[in-house]
Amino acid sequence: MINMKKIIAWLLLFVMAIGMASCGAPTPNDSTPTGGESSGGTGGTNTGGSDGTGSGAESGTGTGSGSSTGSGSSSSGGSASTKPTYRPEDDILVYEAITNSDGTLKYLDEILLKPTFTPYYNGYKAALSMTFDDGDHYETGYNVSEIFAQYGFTGTAMLTAGFINDSTIIKNWNIIFDKGYLDAGCHGYDHADPRSLSESSYEHEIKEAIEFLRVNFPSQKVLTFASPLAQPSTPYEEYLANFVIANRLEAMGERAYLGKEFNAYRIQAVSVNARIAPPSQKFLEENIDTGTWIVELYHQVRKDGASGINCDYNTLASHCKTLYEKYSDVLWVASFEKVAIYSKQIQNTFVEYIDATSNSMTLKAGCTIADDVYNIPMSIEVNVPSFVDSAIAEIGDEIQYLEVVTRANKKYVTVKNIKAEGEEFKIILGGNVNCLNKCNHVYTVKEHIKATCEEIGYDINECVNCTRTYVAKFTAPYGHSYMGNPDEHVCATTTSEGYEKYKCRFCDYIKTVILPKT
Repeated sequence: MINMKKIIAWLLLFVMAIGMASCGAPTPNDSTPTGGESSGGTGGTNTGGSDGTGSGAESGTGTGSGSSTGSGSSSSGGSASTKPTYRPEDDILVYEAITNSDGTLKYLDEILLKPTFTPYYNGYKAALSMTFDDGDHYETGYNVSEIFAQYGFTGTAMLTAGFINDSTIIKNWNIIFDKGYLDAGCHGYDHADPRSLSESSYEHEIKEAIEFLRVNFPSQKVLTFASPLAQPSTPYEEYLANFVIANRLEAMGERAYLGKEFNAYRIQAVSVNARIAPPSQKFLEENIDTGTWIVELYHQVRKDGASGINCDYNTLASHCKTLYEKYSDVLWVASFEKVAIYSKQIQNTFVEYIDATSNSMTLKAGCTIADDVYNIPMSIEVNVPSFVDSAIAEIGDEIQYLEVVTRANKKYVTVKNIKAEGEEFKIILGGNVNCLNKCNHVYTVKEHIKATCEEIGYDINECVNCTRTYVAKFTAPYGHSYMGNPDEHVCATTTSEGYEKYKCRFCDYIKTVILPKT
């Protein structure tokens, strides 16, 4: 027989348990976060205006990440966002600079290439050197200097010591060198064929010849050589390397590409004389495109008519005019010695990042062998972030406006006139197009507005060259964050609703969660 008293007692206990549960905790319909709180103080990556903790009980019905949905009414909440609307196309300066262990620079999701020095001076694509052999006809020096003076070119006189062992010739060559359009290289002592020489005769043909030139032409360093009869000889070249930094051959050597591995003692030359015309436009353009060091070989340059291996004055003058008018923006026309010095410099360079911010980078670069010889200003190519549309470089008191070029989906700028002994310079990065007054915009952060629970954060950027501003670097609202326990709690009853109030940890916003009647 069933004990009715026990059944009634169990039913009463069950009803009491339900009432206590209703009073002591929110119902399943409240929107208090479950499964964790919002992180609060950290900027979010979402771009909307809703909070990251859910808003089921605020202003009607809603859905939030990390919470269930519910319905109810809100109390004493924050105002709607009044800040600028987020536009992805405005989000330009969003990068943080980090230097990697391998010397590259990382701007958040972009790894920049390590800066590299340009193969040729001033960022030229290629170089051309005109060399003039033997030296016994010193009128060649005057004629060449007369032509070069019109265009600012320099060349090298490859002198054969035994051919100029005369006071009149030496005096005139000193006058020519003082003009500054030619420097002195060595073409041996007796113009002997390297293949016919024994190693015991190398000293006379190379060392004594170079010493003779340096004594008689004190203004000249004599750092280059031209093998007589343009013949290569490996033992000869090995001995030669003790005294000079480059050696010129003729059509039997290797075309030189500075910045890459090449044999400095087998540099190919192209002859120009009464029988062979200067290089054609097609030849020049092909070699410029591939970054070649073009070397031309002349003997005498005569105004009174040239034949055989000699060259006519007007032929050289016309050639130089073409070089200047058609290729002066891409071709470095300089002496054999100057190009050889630069090639040696760029093989011994260093570059390092000193500092980097979202809109600038500071670097230090130079040459490890810099001295009174290796002192030609260098150019360096720097990979910049994809947001960059304009840039300037600050090198001491000098300001350079840099061209931003795109190559293989990467952007680059070239900074010129870097001192060989090394110096720091800053590249200021601009992230917008030119305005109507032709200003080359370079922006810095004028004001930083922090994100809040409900409102986006952003930077107000102002151009350093004009007053134009724009808004960028948006940070999404990070959403309200609440403590696990309510700040105020009223139990629901069978006749009235209860509620719980949660105060945001980071602002004055209060969320009210309605507890349904029990």
